[in-house]
Amino acid sequence: MSRGTIVYLGMCVLLVAGLWAILRAGSRLRAPEDLAGRWELRAVGPGKNAARHDELVIGQSGLFLDVAFSPGPRLGMKIVDQQPAPDGTIAVKLAGGGAELTATGGPGGDEFQLQGTGAAAGLWEARRTARRYGSPATPDSHAR
Repeated sequence: MSRGTIVYLGMCVLLVAGLWAILRAGSRLRAPEDLAGRWELRAVGPGKNAARHDELVIGQSGLFLDVAFSPGPRLGMKIVDQQPAPDGTIAVKLAGGGAELTATGGPGGDEFQLQGTGAAAGLWEARRTARRYGSPATPDSHAR
């Protein structure tokens, strides 16, 4: 074989090995849960001690969220943890702006339980009434 052929074959092997490494590393990555949209809040629990928030509007860009309670505070938050549970639900923990929120529900779903501490203290059932982008949420909207 000529030297040129060996270099050509070596470059092909490096290309395939590099592509394999990229695909292998990327297979472990997961996109953050989509929480963007308008959410209707209903206080739950004994005494319904949640702060009087009727609505929540979330704008999201990747891990970063703009969380606005109505009436109430507007918080800049970040997804700090996202864990699937054995029962098929997902728990998404947000932190920032002097508050922590944990949203628990079905992946890609429109109904979550929302528990907050700090500036957003309370426990709510949250139902998405409109997605940030696209048509209003329906029970089957995440199946599209």
